[in-house]
Amino acid sequence: MEEKKKCKFCQTEIDKKAKICPNCRKKQGNKLPIIIAVIVAIIIIVGISGENDNTNNNTNTNDSTSANSNSVVVEKKTSYEVGETFSNRFINLTFVEKDDNFTNYSQWATVKDGYKIIRAKFEMENIDKSDQTIMYTDFNCYADGYSCDSFYSVDDSGFSATLSTGKKTSGNVYFEVPVNANKITIEYDVNFWTNENIEFIIK
Repeated sequence: MEEKKKCKFCQTEIDKKAKICPNCRKKQGNKLPIIIAVIVAIIIIVGISGENDNTNNNTNTNDSTSANSNSVVVEKKTSYEVGETFSNRFINLTFVEKDDNFTNYSQWATVKDGYKIIRAKFEMENIDKSDQTIMYTDFNCYADGYSCDSFYSVDDSGFSATLSTGKKTSGNVYFEVPVNANKITIEYDVNFWTNENIEFIIK
């Protein structure tokens, strides 16, 4: 007895080996090869897409690495000598002159044994749109890393001013430091809120 199967299209019983339905005349091919072909095509497409992504990632990484290697790191200047000017969006502060052995102070002043007086002169210009204030208390002195006392037995030791836009002022600050100090610097408090400081080299 001949084995039968149903046409995949019109459901008529036909010979199992028939490749064409005698009723609807449609081919009775196996769908499995088509399914396999579709799966293979999908795998190929996904694989190509993945390679492109990797290539793009590598390119981006290389570009990033190249950009980083070509970028120049600019260190922010924090130390100033006589004649140099510190600037930000608010002020220009110039280190005008220094005297690391100042003696023209009051004859009644008392200087501790083994200590001397230093003087530093500064000029400030307000370049902001609002008023800016500078005071001698914004300056601190350090000798070999140790804090030094301010010295007030001089007529102009109370250096302070509030400046409107475009205005300037100048003044001196004085400190009592050890005679044998190897390094003497004066720090200026640029920003109270962020503890940003710069230093001016005395010695």
